[in-house]
Amino acid sequence: DYVAANDYEAKLLQERTGKSIEEISRLVKALVVTKGAEGSLVIVEGKSEIIPAVKPVQVVDPTGCGDAYRAGLLYGIANDFDWPTTGQLASLLGSITNAQRGAQNHQFTLEEISQRFREPFARAPWKRRGVSGMNSNDHPRSPGDPDPAPSPSPRSPARSFFPGLFCAAG
Repeated sequence: DYVAANDYEAKLLQERTGKSIEEISRLVKALVVTKGAEGSLVIVEGKSEIIPAVKPVQVVDPTGCGDAYRAGLLYGIANDFDWPTTGQLASLLGSITNAQRGAQNHQFTLEEISQRFREPFARAPWKRRGVSGMNSNDHPRSPGDPDPAPSPSPRSPARSFFPGLFCAAG
């Protein structure tokens, strides 16, 4: 089980349960608290990871930023990303949404996300899979190599949910 809340929702959760953020985090696999331009906090197994906010190209409309952030979380969880990478991808998607008007006007490819991810984080969010199944940390790539699509976990029901990464607010 996972909990993702903005800072206001996290305060309400604490008030209504009488538990601290740390206590709540021990009840779930991961607790994520978003803080807008201040970034976000991910707590997993008692360890906190501060995720910096990705500065949008321009601030046009914050509608849908939280939904886009959560789409990044879901993508990272479904594809077994580590938590720092999951949070960074979520931050990037929220930033992209912030730079466009409306909650459903965002479409982009994995290659575009890979390119945009490199700007603040100096790497692609997914690991390259080689013939042996090893990742890019084991087999360095040439600078011009395109990023392949991530290899979704076969157990994940969401594996076909994000073919081109998009945000749709409900």
